[in-house]
Amino acid sequence: MKNDILLIQVDQLYSRALKAYGGYSVTPVIDELCSRGVLFENCFCQFPLCQPSRASLWSGMYPHKTDVLSNGRKWKVQNFGTRYKTLGEIFREAGYKAVHFGKCHDAGTLRGFDCAPEGEIAVQSEHAEFPYNMDTYEDRDTCEKACHFLNEWNFSQPLLMAVDFVNPHNICGWVGANKGLPADVPLPQNTPLMPALKEDGFACSIPAQKHSEYPEFSELQELPELPDNFDFDDIGNRAVSIRYVCCSHVRQAQAALWTKHTFRRYLAAYRHYLSLVDREIGRVLHTLDKRGKLNDTVVLFFSDHGDNLTARGSVTKQVNMYEECIQVPLAVCGPGIFQRTEKIGGLACLLDIAPTLCDIAGLSCPDNFDGISLYDSIYKGTKPDRPYAACQWHTEWGYTVSPARMIRTETHKYIHYAEDDFEELYDLVCDPHEKKNQAKNPAYTADLKRMRSLFEKYLSVTNDPYRSLEYKADPRWRSHPCGYRNHKGPAAPEV
Repeated sequence: MKNDILLIQVDQLYSRALKAYGGYSVTPVIDELCSRGVLFENCFCQFPLCQPSRASLWSGMYPHKTDVLSNGRKWKVQNFGTRYKTLGEIFREAGYKAVHFGKCHDAGTLRGFDCAPEGEIAVQSEHAEFPYNMDTYEDRDTCEKACHFLNEWNFSQPLLMAVDFVNPHNICGWVGANKGLPADVPLPQNTPLMPALKEDGFACSIPAQKHSEYPEFSELQELPELPDNFDFDDIGNRAVSIRYVCCSHVRQAQAALWTKHTFRRYLAAYRHYLSLVDREIGRVLHTLDKRGKLNDTVVLFFSDHGDNLTARGSVTKQVNMYEECIQVPLAVCGPGIFQRTEKIGGLACLLDIAPTLCDIAGLSCPDNFDGISLYDSIYKGTKPDRPYAACQWHTEWGYTVSPARMIRTETHKYIHYAEDDFEELYDLVCDPHEKKNQAKNPAYTADLKRMRSLFEKYLSVTNDPYRSLEYKADPRWRSHPCGYRNHKGPAAPEV
């Protein structure tokens, strides 16, 4: 009998935010999932943005083949077409019940799944510091619909079930709520970060200029420390789209004047939103366990893309292909999958999920799939047979078109930007936090040549039309001194 398969996806999770990857998050459910089977050390998305990444995941193809190249209405309403079979169609034709709950953002690539309509459940925020927004409403609705289905399903046929949560994506709304320079740092009475303030009778806020008068203020804040690459001096040696990302990405403009304290609050908020979705995941797994099916189900846990998490002073996701934005968790557990104490090395991609699922189910993979199967890695513990991982960027919301491509090996990363024919090269062994672009360093000539060769190979093998793409940028942007802290004027989509 074929095993049931449960896919759990969250939105905007950099793998290294999890304890399983050395992070600081409080996510007992996800931690247990990661410990029950195999965990991939280096898994990457194919586009650090929701819609393009998800369309690539469900279709098994690179974004340039799906032609889903951004978020926004143009791509949201796009019909993926019938030229290729989707993952849902493949499984449905093989006798599976294919169901999907939660965030879609798929541009038609979820065809074949029975997709529950996205909904909201209005709930009260437990903490004023971390207000609920639509993302949390959707997660609660997603959880309830998924649990209801599992309670009613008779398991009369094999099941492929996808549950798509949105958090920790709430962090995007948190940035907007804290845009600009915070004159006052809110200290709500019920926030868990400042438990002593209420007892000591402090007011609900302390003006920023008064912080120095209260030495105990910082001590009461149980805030995460900023990463090693928060500060760096290499901004002038980055692509122009990176130097002026504040102009093309509204969230970075909103954070332009933040203090280090606010960036630490950002990390705390991210941790909080991640803990919220952890609880919802737990409820789904608990329901499956009550039906006596958890131990018989293959479970995959992953995310569509990462989050900058204050690296290089950056927030949310945006036009960059640094590790924080493109590296995502991938954990697999279930019958026949042995529990490993060490993560599986090598390189994996979200593209690999579709062919892997086909192999798990004993189904033939269509020729249009661009990924490789991770079956042997999951069941035998071998490293994926992948010489490099590739990632793409085109545009966000259509305001600025800045095509770029990334090639990553186990030791190096190469990024090429169409604008100015600009290159970035990082030695991930000596510089894992990508502080120094070595593309112009003579000491790295051989590495640059090798990575260029892999890049050209990728373009040829995938028929990526990258060399023919054009770029465009609003002339009002990129007119101030480079660096987000020097931002002036409007930012997309504020125009």
